[in-house]
Amino acid sequence: MTFEQYEHSYRRRTNSRVLAILAAQTPIFFATAAYNQLPRWPIIGWTLFTLLLPVLYCRWQPESRAAARVVAVAAMFLSAIFIHSARGASEAHFHVFVTISILIVLADMIALLLAAATIAAHHIAFFFLWPASIFDYAAGFPVVLTHAAFVIAEIIPACLLARQVLSSSLAHGLVTGEMSGQSAQLNAQAQTLYAAGEELAQSAAEQANAIQQSAELLSQSREGVREVTEIASHARQLASESAHALNQSAEGMLQLDRRLDGLVREAAAVGAIASSVDQIAFQTNILALNAAVEAARAGEAGSGFAVVADEVRSLALRSAEAANQATAKLQLILEQTQTARRLSTSMRASIESVVSADEILHKRIDSLAESSARQLQQLGETEAQLTRLQNLTRHASSGAQQSSGAAAELRRSADTLDNMVRQLTSLGS
Repeated sequence: MTFEQYEHSYRRRTNSRVLAILAAQTPIFFATAAYNQLPRWPIIGWTLFTLLLPVLYCRWQPESRAAARVVAVAAMFLSAIFIHSARGASEAHFHVFVTISILIVLADMIALLLAAATIAAHHIAFFFLWPASIFDYAAGFPVVLTHAAFVIAEIIPACLLARQVLSSSLAHGLVTGEMSGQSAQLNAQAQTLYAAGEELAQSAAEQANAIQQSAELLSQSREGVREVTEIASHARQLASESAHALNQSAEGMLQLDRRLDGLVREAAAVGAIASSVDQIAFQTNILALNAAVEAARAGEAGSGFAVVADEVRSLALRSAEAANQATAKLQLILEQTQTARRLSTSMRASIESVVSADEILHKRIDSLAESSARQLQQLGETEAQLTRLQNLTRHASSGAQQSSGAAAELRRSADTLDNMVRQLTSLGS
């Protein structure tokens, strides 16, 4: 509210209130006139006529200084009517001074001066025209001057008070208006800050809970990755041991192949020897047959030789049979050796394939172990960052709660200020 707006508002209120106070006194005028046995209708007529102009002015321009001045002049006319209805009693003259004190609230020095001039003109004029209307005794002109001196003595401080009332009222209006605007703005800002603080605190709390849950899940993931890392490390060790064992097995199978090759060669040599023995036995048998034939031809002289030839022939047959059995056994051994060699070759190929696959598996396990170790390190760093973020979120939540508390305190202060503004406004009303 501007200076001019508050001045208009103040004059609108005071003009109407002073006019209402003056109008409320009219029954006293009528009662006083009836008590003093004066005609009442002329008093009623003059009273209503005196009030008509200020009423119209207060409805036409209620906030103007002119309305205040019309009200002040009308107030002195009413004082004159009251003095007349009291037949000029000295006590009725106090109405002038009381009315002047009431007119101070109009905060218009010109209105007070007009009121003083009006009542002075009334006393001087009626002193010469109708002295019984203003004094109930034979008063001289010095009495009129004495009353005028009293009016002047009151009107000077009244003007000063009116000026002070105007300044104080306008200052009060400006201060309360500004304070009211500032209070409303402060209250709105406090409300906004309080709502923002509450929302921030709630968001920070929710974020802290989410971070806490994420930290717990991350901790569980880290434990899982640590277990995977340990398993991968153990599997790498087992794979290394398995590869070493497979390499030894492949080397052993290679040596077995070589031994079997040697055994095949030895068996072939033994077969050749057995074949030679079989041929020798065959030739020995032929020689034994020839010796037996010659012994038969010799008769008695060759009978002993015939026995020897028969034994030699029998020995040759047994040697041939043994050579045949040895050849069959050697053939069986050779076949089994060939079968074992094929199995050994197939097993060695399988072992070499397993060794190759184990090397690939070993590389993948190494890669998995290294990846798990890196992931474990990254999870540790992430968990540390989450912990720092959680601490920051807790600090932010605490700060938001403090901000919300400060906003609530600010809002209470704004409410207190608003109540003070209302009280000041009511005091100035």
